Amino acid sequence: MLAAQLLETVRQFLVANPPDGLESDFIVEFFANNTPTLVSIFELALSEQAPPTDERLDAENRGKWAGHNEKTIETWADNTAYHAWLFSRLLAHRPDLATAVQRLCETKGLSWETVRAESRLVYRPVPAVVDGVLVVYEADQNLEAELPGVITRTAFGEFAKAAYWSDDLSPELLSELAGSWFAQQFSLPSEPMDLSAHGDRLEELVTQTRLEGVLGDEVAERRLAVRLALLQAAGVVPDARRVSLPKPDPNLALSADELAEAMQSVPTGPGERQTANLAAVATLLAEPTIGDAKTLLKYTGWGGLTIEGVRSLLPANLAPDEKALIHEYYTPPNVALELSRVLSPLRGGLPRGPSGEILAIEPSAGVGRLVNAFSVPGWEAVNWTVIEYSALSASILRRARPDITVIQGSFEQWILSAGGRRADDEPRRADRDGSRPALTATGTTDGRRKARRHSLHRAKCRELRRRQVKMPRLATPRNRQPVARRRCQHATYGRAAARLVLAQPCERPTIAARLVAWMDS
Repeated sequence: MLAAQLLETVRQFLVANPPDGLESDFIVEFFANNTPTLVSIFELALSEQAPPTDERLDAENRGKWAGHNEKTIETWADNTAYHAWLFSRLLAHRPDLATAVQRLCETKGLSWETVRAESRLVYRPVPAVVDGVLVVYEADQNLEAELPGVITRTAFGEFAKAAYWSDDLSPELLSELAGSWFAQQFSLPSEPMDLSAHGDRLEELVTQTRLEGVLGDEVAERRLAVRLALLQAAGVVPDARRVSLPKPDPNLALSADELAEAMQSVPTGPGERQTANLAAVATLLAEPTIGDAKTLLKYTGWGGLTIEGVRSLLPANLAPDEKALIHEYYTPPNVALELSRVLSPLRGGLPRGPSGEILAIEPSAGVGRLVNAFSVPGWEAVNWTVIEYSALSASILRRARPDITVIQGSFEQWILSAGGRRADDEPRRADRDGSRPALTATGTTDGRRKARRHSLHRAKCRELRRRQVKMPRLATPRNRQPVARRRCQHATYGRAAARLVLAQPCERPTIAARLVAWMDS
């Protein structure tokens, strides 16, 4: 069809604009006598450039399976020549329509068993809950059993409750999952919903959308409205598994001298550490008052401690997990302060912003030991943007240091969502509520490069599939996805992070250039 259309366009152009020495009548006669041959040549040329038909059709219909019913698929089957593709995809995405698909296979003369076998190899969105977080995989039926935490197709209520606490999944994807995976007739709300009872949740979604570079609250309000509509359709209420923490008060920020003094008194013994940790959590839950920061800065983490006997004193979402009880240690304050002292002579050579501030980023801040050490007297010009994966550690740091920007999440996710925006793309006001980063990467992971890497990744996946090497894909990046499921993304993340570091002034530019060249190879 496309080849014939292109050929007709060329014919009309040549007839209207005949080359020197040729008459329009001759061109008309030439095309009339050679059209079948020319169409075949065009089709061959296009086939070499176009993606395989199945992949093209998959891309065209991505996210459009939820709205179908028996009547619409019968109409579709009557108007397409790709019956094998259509029926295998319907079985994969909409198994609730299996009876209608089987009947269509008989009508169109296709083997039902062959279509079923092909449907098992079709990638489609698969929702799962991992570590209490809703993630969406893309996997075929053969891999589904190997994925952790997959939500069964009958557990629509579980999905709706998990979706409520999901920050970044789009309304379109949630709607598609509701209609395809759970076979629920769900439509996006068309009328405004009353969000007043969910103010804290809305604020969290606004923080996420600002991190993604979205100005205004409309996107966050739409995300919340869809999540509430899912709860309403499922007839459930969200689990009360999050504690709403009071907002930090910027007026209570410690001075540089007070910060240096507070870093001198950190408990070291197991009993002292446990007592200080519980006091810090209790302070975090209470309204901000003078002196809170000094209590919070004594938090040491739970590495090497036990919470048996005190578990009931900790809110569920602030209690340390098994990994934290083994690995949660922070840089000793005396080591951090000594690093600050040794590096202080280099302050004059650091690049500064328009108003003289030193823009600095900490990709894994913990409770801010190094950040605090580089905020003591002499380092007042540092403007910190910090990222911390642990929700508890990030909350403690945000409360103890309300004068800096604290983002809870992974550095990789921040690079993907905020790293592509140059600092001079728009006026950068360093918000202190953790909603916007004060520093962004300077063009090292712009949209074109991300798109190119995504295309390369998909090409590699296609090649693996041709070789029968199967692996699941994550439909959306999440900061708390299982490490084993993020391997295919780590190369891109690592290059972006390394380029951010290597973009800074370096005494050995040749080494930096060689590292970048190695990462690109």
